[in-house]
Amino acid sequence: MGAMALAPALVSTSPVHAEPGPRAEVASAADDGELKGQVISATRTAARVDAVVADVTVIDRAQLAASAGLSLAQVLARQPGVQLSTNGGLGKNSTLFLRGGQARYTLVLVDGVRFGSATTGAPSLENFPLEAIERIEIVRGPMAALHGSDAVSGVIQVFTRRGHEGAQLEGSVAVGSEEYRRVTAGWSGGSADWQGALTLSDQATQGFSATNPGVGSDFHPDRDGFRQQSVQASLMHPLVRDWRLRWQGVLSVGENELDDGYPARNRGLNTRSEVRSSLNSFSLSGRILPQWRSEWRAGHAYDSSNTTVAQLASRLGRFATTQRQLSWENQVALPLGSALVALDHVEQSVVSTTRYPVRHRTLNGLVLGWSGELGPHVWQLSARHDHNSQYGEQPTAAAAYGYEVSPGWRVGASWGSTFSAPTFNDLYRPVGGNPNMPPQEGINKELSLTHTRIDGRWRAAFHRNDVRGYIQSSATQVLSIAEVRIQGVSVSADQAWDAAWGRWQLHGSADWLDAVDVATGKSLRRRAHGVFQGELSLQQGAWRHALGATVRDGAFDDDTHTEAKRLGGIGLFHASTRWQLAPEWALALRVDNLTDRRYQTAWGYNQARRQWFLTLSHSPRQGL
Repeated sequence: MGAMALAPALVSTSPVHAEPGPRAEVASAADDGELKGQVISATRTAARVDAVVADVTVIDRAQLAASAGLSLAQVLARQPGVQLSTNGGLGKNSTLFLRGGQARYTLVLVDGVRFGSATTGAPSLENFPLEAIERIEIVRGPMAALHGSDAVSGVIQVFTRRGHEGAQLEGSVAVGSEEYRRVTAGWSGGSADWQGALTLSDQATQGFSATNPGVGSDFHPDRDGFRQQSVQASLMHPLVRDWRLRWQGVLSVGENELDDGYPARNRGLNTRSEVRSSLNSFSLSGRILPQWRSEWRAGHAYDSSNTTVAQLASRLGRFATTQRQLSWENQVALPLGSALVALDHVEQSVVSTTRYPVRHRTLNGLVLGWSGELGPHVWQLSARHDHNSQYGEQPTAAAAYGYEVSPGWRVGASWGSTFSAPTFNDLYRPVGGNPNMPPQEGINKELSLTHTRIDGRWRAAFHRNDVRGYIQSSATQVLSIAEVRIQGVSVSADQAWDAAWGRWQLHGSADWLDAVDVATGKSLRRRAHGVFQGELSLQQGAWRHALGATVRDGAFDDDTHTEAKRLGGIGLFHASTRWQLAPEWALALRVDNLTDRRYQTAWGYNQARRQWFLTLSHSPRQGL
């Protein structure tokens, strides 16, 4: 399914709301499965949504379950401030632009562990299974002072499925266009002493032609399929008092077909790539003192792509990234607010057909923070010092402040310094690499106005990110642009109300973006200046109906703004209906790109035409 066909159809942009009250008791990321209406990623500690200044979106399990046929990247593309470029359909390479920043400016964490490619710097979203995810947090704005390199435009954190007391079985079967099919099965449960979860999934599609003649010699008008099999598991054991030990793991294996028309496309030989993603996270958390909570975490993430079939031997090869992480987080309740002290250690290793002279690096970080609220005031201060074995020291700092001017109305401001480390490709690739490439550095600022209503939230924000030494990569060279300015206005609305026909919900966002090379005044590639996404839904007893749209203007897919590589504007519509057959059974139908629009978000690569997906699901949660 094409990226921009994905207005928020069944994945709501609705934030999590918490009841008013005093700031949450000192907690850590280990508690996130039990903390209702709270987020972790914006402060590295549990905090209510209305007690953070940052722009936060939470996508819950029910919304993810309604996204059959979509990738993780495509689900994220339905959220405010997110644009996506993809090289075809399900499983194909995806590039995420959060608030106009390049892909490497968004740090992706899975259960607190860094996840992505150290060769490209981009998060690896194409092969991560939705079925393994319990919820997703998106935090927009400068997060480098908390999370380190790459948290320039924000942080996306994925939390995988967890156990609970009792036992429940879940499952679903989905079919759809391009011979799509998906089968999932899961169990979660446990006792007071042990709790666990297990989720299995298998999905496949014959796909559609990923390329069109604009791609050049690689064009081949055949179907480019994708198959993915995954397993996710977790296990938690409480120790003495409130200490607990937790393990979470995910393994996803896929096979991807890509067009490879060169030199004789009539031979019809597709490139085949085996993709593998895995992650393990071990954590020990509890209270050292009544007001001092601590968490130790050890993580291991692996991401690889191995091209096993291609017409040219030069296209065969393997790229793999291994990241090992150790962290120690401490939150201490103070008479006013709470303090954060954290240590991070990350080791990144790459295995590649490309012969890099250096294949290993270490990153060490120290984080200090102070956050809290008092009356109408909310604040957050943080400072971090990083040491990278490839280029040395990097300090960052951030400050955010919010003030409730009247009940339900809050103004906010934030400032943060950011940086993004050069990748192994930037430094060492044989063509164009520069081993002396410095990190990209920036200053990110935001002004916001938030209005919290009964069953709703409205937000408007102006954001600006000035980046020095912006790294621009192409097939033949790696350039350092002196200065790039990325600024824009984002407006989002989430509101529910009851009427005679049923319960209505409105989710919508409008983003205006200006991302330019300051020296030339030209816009950065693939960024649309304006994007609107909206959905209106109606709940009537056992039925839920939704209708939505995505509208965006054009963009250029090169740095010189060649008219021949202009990506046209698009207007896409989608619809869905869901029938609660019984308390634990539901049948859902979704149709995307209702008008069968032909479009592309990367030059030479097709996006899906009209598609439909039918899902039968069983879950005890549906009856709640």
